[in-house]
Amino acid sequence: MRLDLPPPSRRTLSMTSLIDVIFLLLLFFMLSSTFTRYACVDLGGGASAQAGNDSAPQLLISLRADGILVNGVETGADLRSVLQRHRDDAVERATVLVGVGATSQQLVTALDVARSVGLNVMVAR
Repeated sequence: MRLDLPPPSRRTLSMTSLIDVIFLLLLFFMLSSTFTRYACVDLGGGASAQAGNDSAPQLLISLRADGILVNGVETGADLRSVLQRHRDDAVERATVLVGVGATSQQLVTALDVARSVGLNVMVAR
């Protein structure tokens, strides 16, 4: 004796939960990404940094792993005021010496602050 069973019914797949997950992922990646533009850093040197009187005073900005020194004196977090004080004393040029362990952020900060004060900057290693 054979019983005829009805064929198994196929359930339709609901796309609602899949769309919700995709929307949440899209929202997460859009909100966690940054839309800043990356810019190149001009390291100077050459004729623009060498221009000026050779007898004019010059600063030495040393970048080290433990901080930034200006003419051998630790600046702490007050680099702008230190460089402005030297700029007021008729200093026109500065050499940034990148030491072992210095970070690229220190270099960018030192270049940005020195140029905003009005110093001609040259980078040395």
